Amino acid sequence: MSSSSRSAQAAIPAPISNVRAIQRLLDPLFVRFEADHLLREPLQPIVAAGFEIETVERCKLGLVERLVARKPEGRPGSDSSGAAA
Repeated sequence: MSSSSRSAQAAIPAPISNVRAIQRLLDPLFVRFEADHLLREPLQPIVAAGFEIETVERCKLGLVERLVARKPEGRPGSDSSGAAA
């Protein structure tokens, strides 16, 4: 993994409707006490921020999404080895 790659893991809406219904019930509690949104889809905001997705995996009944993304070189906000002029 390069130095500009980032790995993230997030709870996401489950593809199984019964599990998703339980997530909807628990979401307000998780937001209040854990600051964790169980129903967020993190993939679109990461792409919108300019990251390129390298891999995406879903596990644990589809509750956890793990992805690896990197900021392309030369884009604003990306780490660069050169000094500013």
